[in-house]
Amino acid sequence: MGLDMYLRAKVNVQPYAYASEAVRNPKFDNILAIVEVPEESIPSYMGLAVDVPVGYWRKANAIHGWFIRESGKEDDGSILQFSNTQLNDLRRLCIEVRDKKDEDFAMENLPPTEGFFFGSYGVDAFYYEDIENTIDVLTKALDINNVAYYEYYASW
Repeated sequence: MGLDMYLRAKVNVQPYAYASEAVRNPKFDNILAIVEVPEESIPSYMGLAVDVPVGYWRKANAIHGWFIRESGKEDDGSILQFSNTQLNDLRRLCIEVRDKKDEDFAMENLPPTEGFFFGSYGVDAFYYEDIENTIDVLTKALDINNVAYYEYYASW
């Protein structure tokens, strides 16, 4: 029981490489074969969206709070969408918080968020562990090619 947080990347795979119908994209054909979807069921102008898990946190409530504030939505467990730019902003903020190691700066820019079984509410060793983990998760997630957007959701 507690705050579990997930980040997924939606990756686009087009049927043809380089937007030219002369060169077939083998990744597209491989995915169709794996999921057993006949090509004729997909409109010719569309590609595939592949859902890839790229991050997981447990009780990283400051990070959860950032996602909720950035989305401008209620904290109701809904799936929220984010761009590369937004995740880059979070990564830069985490690096700044880690490097400054200043509690006032952390509380002002990436404060802990309270909630039912959300973990520690202080800027302590657990907080900085979550910051370091977030930097690692986002660095890897932002390295993926052809990401249309990212989805974040949490449960508690």
